[in-house]
Amino acid sequence: MTLIGAPSRREPRRAVWLLAALMRVVAAPAAAQQPAPPPGESIANAVWRTRAEADGCLALPWSESRSTLSDRLLSDTCEITERGALPGAGGTSWIWTLSRRVLVYGPTPDTDPRDREFFPDTLLEAELVLFVADGDRIRPAWHDRSEMAIEFLRAPQALRVGVGDPLVVHRRCLNGTGGCMDHPYRLGSDGAVVPVVPHYRTLLRERLPADWGLWKGVWLDPSRNVADAPAYLAGDANCCPSFLATAYLRRSGDTLSTDTIAVTPTPGSGTWLVVPGERFGALDGETSEAALLRRLGPSAVTPAEIYLAEGFCTAGTRLFAGTTAEVEIGWMTAARARPAFVRTRVSVGPWRTPAGVRVGTTLAELERLAGAPLTFSGLGWDYGGGIVPSATA
Repeated sequence: MTLIGAPSRREPRRAVWLLAALMRVVAAPAAAQQPAPPPGESIANAVWRTRAEADGCLALPWSESRSTLSDRLLSDTCEITERGALPGAGGTSWIWTLSRRVLVYGPTPDTDPRDREFFPDTLLEAELVLFVADGDRIRPAWHDRSEMAIEFLRAPQALRVGVGDPLVVHRRCLNGTGGCMDHPYRLGSDGAVVPVVPHYRTLLRERLPADWGLWKGVWLDPSRNVADAPAYLAGDANCCPSFLATAYLRRSGDTLSTDTIAVTPTPGSGTWLVVPGERFGALDGETSEAALLRRLGPSAVTPAEIYLAEGFCTAGTRLFAGTTAEVEIGWMTAARARPAFVRTRVSVGPWRTPAGVRVGTTLAELERLAGAPLTFSGLGWDYGGGIVPSATA
């Protein structure tokens, strides 16, 4: 709740109720859990109005099934904060408004007497409304609200994928660092706002390793016709996912799907930093395979035979096997602890030193960073290419 003026003591009671509800959802069997419905609702039997009325807020109550507040509304003030237009089809055009509402509630006859002292209670909400436009007339067709203390709404965007009625992207974001989720809808030539099935979300979850987190949401990018999802490894900080998963969108009727999902390492993540003499990403001199499993998750850590030289191998570990971020580790102990060496061979991989040295850095660039000519152990043999460590950047 967003409170204006004195804080409300009802907050602990509502917080306890919400926590109990969440615990019931978590404890429920997976088969019993249903996907959350798309946000917002269509407005039935709306009347046509003058276009000028879109400059002011309309009284658009939620239906009984969507209502979450049983307290009596004492006052409702509202102002339009943004407005715009969306493409239509079949001669239909659309406009939208985003408003800020201040709602003041009072007790109902069945309110617990112990709670009456906590009224009036003030709530701050945002509301997005989509209107069908016909010349100088408008008709509200759909709206969504969010409590601004918890969520905020973004202006809708047009999404042009495939053929058919235009699509619109509705984004809801959690305040703080909770992330965002985009919801696609179809703007029908008959004036209907129809939720589009986001099948690309299901495919992203199915095709990525199960231990990669997508808790920041999935975002539609209208400029690229893709859905982007930051993908977190087990030890990633909230700010810095290790990968970006991108689903290239395909439209089939009222379903958005994908045939191609690309996974790209994010160079800004500390996961990919190599500090000579100190660490190679998550590895330092005392790291073990068990620690890597806890840090990165089992999908990123694979026991393997690692080639040494002259036909010899050793029991080691591959990180991110089969990707551009693949790394090979040889261990100093049979318990797979304390790295003896760490190496990567992929020139397009994300690994970098603080100075920017990577696989593929030229000799001229290395000498510029070192400030002097370098001597290395030659090429074309198993021990070639080594540079004196003190001379590296």
